[in-house]
Amino acid sequence: MENKYKRLMSNTMLFAISSFSSKLLGIILQPYITFAMGEVDEVGITKLVQQIGSLLIPLVSMGVSFAIIRFGLEKTNSKSQVFTNGLVTIGLGFALMLICYPVLRLIPLFSDYALLLYVHVLVSCLRTLCTQFVRSRQLNRLVAVDGVLCSATNLGFTILFLSGFHMGAKGYVLAIICSDALSALFVFCIAGLGRYLRPRFHSMTLWKQMLAYSLP
Repeated sequence: MENKYKRLMSNTMLFAISSFSSKLLGIILQPYITFAMGEVDEVGITKLVQQIGSLLIPLVSMGVSFAIIRFGLEKTNSKSQVFTNGLVTIGLGFALMLICYPVLRLIPLFSDYALLLYVHVLVSCLRTLCTQFVRSRQLNRLVAVDGVLCSATNLGFTILFLSGFHMGAKGYVLAIICSDALSALFVFCIAGLGRYLRPRFHSMTLWKQMLAYSLP
């Protein structure tokens, strides 16, 4: 019983550190972004693109991240099936989003940001898939370390693209993309998720159960 309490306290501290780093990053970045961009219009565009991305990510992924935790924790379910089903779900959701690409390009505000928005959504979905699957395997330390590293790389890329390359709003979105991509790659490699990626392990029965759980 004592070990369970110690584990709970340890996990709580790890997640608190990870959460604190991301919140601290937001506090630091907001005034810096306003200063680095200078133009009020560009600051507004970055917020709008980020908000739209936050709206699209759960829609494109069909909320499968919730199902990854729910079904990944069950010992009776195949880890390979859970991870592969999650990847298939994101692939199908992104394919549907691609169909709408010509329509999005017609909107004047997003004519220059549509491609970045799509890449941002895809990479963020893949990062969420990897981190949630690792969490379902109860590798909490890895999740916490990844959260801190992701905040650090986000800050570094933001400074590089805004102050170094003076890319403005595009640089800010690109910084998020690069940070999420490195995070997904880091978790994928460290946790050895490649061994769980098996297309032949795609289970229609389990997939339907996951969708029924996550879609609402």
